[in-house]
Amino acid sequence: MYGLIMKVAWLTIKETTRKYGAYPGMTGVLHTFGSDMKYHIHVHCLVTFGGLGEKWRLDVPSSQEIIGKL
Repeated sequence: MYGLIMKVAWLTIKETTRKYGAYPGMTGVLHTFGSDMKYHIHVHCLVTFGGLGEKWRLDVPSSQEIIGKL
């Protein structure tokens, strides 16, 4: 079950960023308890600004490109 949650987190990031034409990097941390120690499954993710584009080269969009699409 926990592996599925991590996979869905990655697939969500991957699908959300597909329109930019690059695969971002992501580091995820799975938490199973909240600060009040109740069972509360959630994932925290750090995602790169940019990613691997065509021919596996680093593709970093300009801030104007991103701001215009938000």
